[in-house]
Amino acid sequence: MALDRVTSSIRFCDSARSIMSRESALRSTLKLPDDLSLHVISVPPSGDCFYDCINALLDKSDASISSYLPSESPLIAGLKVKCNDDDDSTTITPEEMREYVADQLSSEQFDLYKMFAAANVEDYAWMSLPNSPQSLEELKQFARINGKDAGAGKCLWADEFALSTISDGLRVTLLIIDDQASRGGGRGRKRSAANTEPSDGRFISIGDYPHCVVLHRTRRQHYNAVVVDDCPVMAVGKLPPSFQSLWRKSTHGSGCSGGSVSVPLKPSFNAAMLRESKQLDSTATKRKATSLPASEPSLGTFYAGCAGFTSSSWVGNFYPKAIVGNNSDRQIDHYQQHFSTVEINSTFYGTPSESTVAKWKQQFAKSFKLVVKSPKWLTHERSELDCSVLSPFMERMQPLGEILSCILIQCPRRVAVDVSQLEQLRQQLQDDSCCWYKGRIAIELRNDISYNDRSVRDFILSNTNWTLVVHPDSIGRATVGTTVSGRGNDLLGSYIPEKLTKVAETALSAEQRSGFVYVRLHGSNDEHRGDYSMEDLQNAAEQISSWRTKGLDVFCFILNDMEPLNTKATVKPHEKWCAMPKNAKQLELAVHKISKDDAPKPPKKPKATLLNFFGKK
Repeated sequence: MALDRVTSSIRFCDSARSIMSRESALRSTLKLPDDLSLHVISVPPSGDCFYDCINALLDKSDASISSYLPSESPLIAGLKVKCNDDDDSTTITPEEMREYVADQLSSEQFDLYKMFAAANVEDYAWMSLPNSPQSLEELKQFARINGKDAGAGKCLWADEFALSTISDGLRVTLLIIDDQASRGGGRGRKRSAANTEPSDGRFISIGDYPHCVVLHRTRRQHYNAVVVDDCPVMAVGKLPPSFQSLWRKSTHGSGCSGGSVSVPLKPSFNAAMLRESKQLDSTATKRKATSLPASEPSLGTFYAGCAGFTSSSWVGNFYPKAIVGNNSDRQIDHYQQHFSTVEINSTFYGTPSESTVAKWKQQFAKSFKLVVKSPKWLTHERSELDCSVLSPFMERMQPLGEILSCILIQCPRRVAVDVSQLEQLRQQLQDDSCCWYKGRIAIELRNDISYNDRSVRDFILSNTNWTLVVHPDSIGRATVGTTVSGRGNDLLGSYIPEKLTKVAETALSAEQRSGFVYVRLHGSNDEHRGDYSMEDLQNAAEQISSWRTKGLDVFCFILNDMEPLNTKATVKPHEKWCAMPKNAKQLELAVHKISKDDAPKPPKKPKATLLNFFGKK
């Protein structure tokens, strides 16, 4: 018993020190004057921590509930809060708040959550659980589940919808200090010397009402309540000017926020996952809680690579001379030291063996973005798509898991793809053999009728994780070479170079939900012979940079073939490579030079052993 008391005392002291440390850090962050007190109300970790914080702040207020919540508050009117003449300070319980959030859910919000889950947004993994909601009514029931009972990640907690709904329901502004937001405003943004307002994104304001509460969101996505100057619920207009400026609130007028509301990054997202789902915002604006202005999108990621990596002609021109022949194991190791993605076209001619897939899984780093081309039996053997052949191919690809980032479906010039065929493709991807795959789909149309059919383009771009390939000079282009190469009977074709900017105007004219762009640069002839000039690459880099500023991730794969033209010792190492890897690296550097950010670091090279030195694993 004595030991229990000592242990309990130690835990209490540790907890007290933690709270004092947190209060000291928050006081420094908020730059509070010495005459203003600050107190943190810690609530137990659970999916209900946000609701518990609101409940604690309302409960600790000395004033009656009607003095700071207007009588027309929808939450009060709708749920008939248990107040009477004798006890007018009764507050709203977490259960009642969850009930109110559930009642405000709509079919549009349900669709949005499904999109988030399909985009692999971590905090929406509950939409992929075995017993996940399959309808709006099931979602409403799910939203009513108590977080303490459901467990972490298995309840609908304080995402942007819940935060905005409670703010509007109570007619109270939420002022949030978000420790998860990256300091400095994100990649590519610089704080102006003349701007005294913080630009690090930690200060989030939701709602625009005369009274406010302050919440602290920790790096572990846990909420605690903050009481400033012994006022759990405060009038915005009575806050110190320095305090108001943190959330860019106006100090003029009646006490309401006179300036624009600072919109958060979706509170249950991290910055990397936000890039995967930001293109869904057009759907989100249809719901009630999206009356807030759009926030500035994060800079999209650029992935540059080659159309394949197994080439004996690259030995000495990209691969070290020690890599003899088509030693794919060591080629993979070397390739991913320079690039973080590759488009594998060999899967078009035949489904790879189980051992090949297993080798890819073992060799490529987890962060590597592997793209495979769908088999020709899907697209090239009939006058329309044969979606039935997709199942065995996807079953073979399944061991790749998260490494498989995108599937390229190239439709030839003689096949006119329509919406009905694309609908069959979508249904096939939802089949039991294919539904494991939650990654991207890139569709290339080389038939001019299909490409110019607005309904076809709109269908592709309206599907989550689907996009239309942007490929200059692709309309009417042969899929595989010429009689010279022996791979087909099409006549050799050459094309007038088409700028990427011009193609983008048509290909991506409709609004897309995928959040990514897929570019193929295959030179100006069917034999893919050539070497892009820096002028051509600079033009492409400018268009790619434009997409990135809109928050879109961009994949770009180059397919051309030419021996090195510059072997001078004074040039940079990559300028001595043959055309394909050289142009890919030149484009990558040009894109990041425009945006003034660093190129992504390649995956870590696998640890060298005597076995893999001799080309074995």
